Amino acid sequence: MGHQREDFSFEPRLRALTGQGRKQLVDSVEKGFSELPAGCEIQFDKMSQKEVLKNVKRQLATTTLRLVNEFADYARRSASPTEYSLRRFLAESGLTLGSIFGRSKFRGEPVEMTFIRHRAGLATTIDVSPTGAYLRGRVRNFAHVDDPARAQAYVALSSPQGPQWDNLGPMQRIAAEMLFYSVWPKGRDQDDQLIGSIRDGLDVLRAHGWFSDELREVMESSVDASRAVFERPGGNLAGTPLVVHGTYRREELLAAIGVGRADGDARMPGDVREGVVWVESTGIGALSVQLEKDSDTFTDSTMYADYAINDTLFHWQSQSATTPGSSSGRRLLGEHAQSFDLALFVRQRGNDDLGKGAPYTFLGLVDLVSYSGSKPISITWRLRRPMPQGLYLAARAAAT
Repeated sequence: MGHQREDFSFEPRLRALTGQGRKQLVDSVEKGFSELPAGCEIQFDKMSQKEVLKNVKRQLATTTLRLVNEFADYARRSASPTEYSLRRFLAESGLTLGSIFGRSKFRGEPVEMTFIRHRAGLATTIDVSPTGAYLRGRVRNFAHVDDPARAQAYVALSSPQGPQWDNLGPMQRIAAEMLFYSVWPKGRDQDDQLIGSIRDGLDVLRAHGWFSDELREVMESSVDASRAVFERPGGNLAGTPLVVHGTYRREELLAAIGVGRADGDARMPGDVREGVVWVESTGIGALSVQLEKDSDTFTDSTMYADYAINDTLFHWQSQSATTPGSSSGRRLLGEHAQSFDLALFVRQRGNDDLGKGAPYTFLGLVDLVSYSGSKPISITWRLRRPMPQGLYLAARAAAT
């Protein structure tokens, strides 16, 4: 590895090879690239490792003002600077959505595209009202949306010209609930005041016309970056917007299965912390799994052995107090009076380049293969569709 210019970046090259974001690349350069496909490896000698690590960390530390200046430079080189898009900026700069939306506030202001354009002198107005500032800070919660149908639904539902609540079909109403709880996970506004209904929440979004434009721009870029192939899950989830191999934040997936629904499960998605969630009104059980567990977040009793056996078999452990004869145990084993469809959601770690609360990949409905033990119960599930390759490698590595 030769000497490079100060502004040379290894990050986009390594990202293209591995699919990893900046923060994950730092870990991989330091500890080794353990999640590459079989037969592939990336190795550095000690000196090269030091230089590459320094380079990637420097890119990670890009300041907000430097980001604003970089955007302004690219925009002013275009034919129409005020219409220069996020999609084009990411393509030309080699940056990722995490480079923009994964940073903390700047002097108390959320960092999103309106902020960047305003600071760059390319936008004349910015919503600084309490509600506007709160909504600007929630735009980052949509930077994971990767399936086009969900992106289109969220934009339409938040648009001032969008369909009225009374005209929404059943699946559109579930999409509205997913959108609502992505903005207000506990059903409360920035002043901790309870929002009366999903309809009232949509009215708030539509009163801030710029919000749907922000969502459109962010989700377009996320959809562009996705390589997933989606399909409908069937079963009790057939009438929801969920798609197999789509990615979902926790409050979003809980809303999709019926948590927070006024005529069913009235719990707020933002208040639910359990890894196993049962919704009787919809007949769905959601299993949420984090593969990498650390002692800062997990206790000894919650270090469950969750890992891939192969790309269609997944070893999973119940909560530590669950027995086969308990209510939850009977539901898991298909022996309860009410039958449930079990949906598996998996993420590699708790944080990603966008910050805390990394999204889960929906692996679809699962079927029981075998089980053993008690407190916890060890279960092997069969997936109806093979895992995406990248997540499979991480899930297989979790076995060790």
